[in-house]
Amino acid sequence: MCAGKLIVDTKFTQATGKPPVLMSGMTPTTSMLGIDLVSACSNGGYHCEFAGGGLPLPNYTYQKFEELRKAQDPGTRKTPFLEPFLA
Repeated sequence: MCAGKLIVDTKFTQATGKPPVLMSGMTPTTSMLGIDLVSACSNGGYHCEFAGGGLPLPNYTYQKFEELRKAQDPGTRKTPFLEPFLA
């Protein structure tokens, strides 16, 4: 949307309600070291993934999720992508 006018309409924009730009998760940039980057992207209105590949211990993973939650605006959607053995 631009000034209330729909510019691009895709399955992605329909599903997320966000612009058709995705900042993909990539360890370590958007995981253990990327709280500021991920929260800035999502607080700016874009869809951003939080990578979990560098977060091998459950307590460390929960700690980073909590840091991200506190850094994001209320109601901001969080999208974690975790290694299968962590899920």
